[in-house]
Amino acid sequence: MRPRNCGFDAFGRPVDAPLALLAQFGTIDDRIMFGDCGCVYYYIRKQNLENCDFSRVWLMLQCY
Repeated sequence: MRPRNCGFDAFGRPVDAPLALLAQFGTIDDRIMFGDCGCVYYYIRKQNLENCDFSRVWLMLQCY
């Protein structure tokens, strides 16, 4: 069985899949913190965005 391409490479970078950055949230001082001063990214396939289908959104957390 072939592994499914989720649209990201091993380093979390979008690959050839037609993805769009839906939202990005970063750490704000001490009020909101993701991990240890990281960011949260939401990606969606462009076709799903055009159809307003938010049932398949990818979340990526990057922190130190």
